[in-house]
Amino acid sequence: MIKEIIGMKTAFKVWNFIMIGYAIVLTGMLAIAAFGGSLIAGNGLPFFIAFFPLMPVMFTFIMARAGLRGDYTTATKLGAVVLVLDIINLANNGSKSLFAVILAAVYVYMAISLNKYKY
Repeated sequence: MIKEIIGMKTAFKVWNFIMIGYAIVLTGMLAIAAFGGSLIAGNGLPFFIAFFPLMPVMFTFIMARAGLRGDYTTATKLGAVVLVLDIINLANNGSKSLFAVILAAVYVYMAISLNKYKY
């Protein structure tokens, strides 16, 4: 039982780094799109439109930080927020956001599992 929990903690920490890496890549892509759109449009509207897909990314950084610290309750709550925001983005953007929804769903499952066996 203890070995399984330690293995799950290790897998959860690795998953946190995967989530951080995905968030960094997505932040870069959104920044390029926002600045490029602003330059093409000649105004700042595309920059502010890019803020809404950036909200789950901001929560992902906070969520992963809590997960790396071992605060599974906060990680679960923020993971649920990220999951809901990713589902909203999935409804708006189509299948482009499916990967983010899968990442967040697995994260929430792992955080709930670890919170249950916290000792």
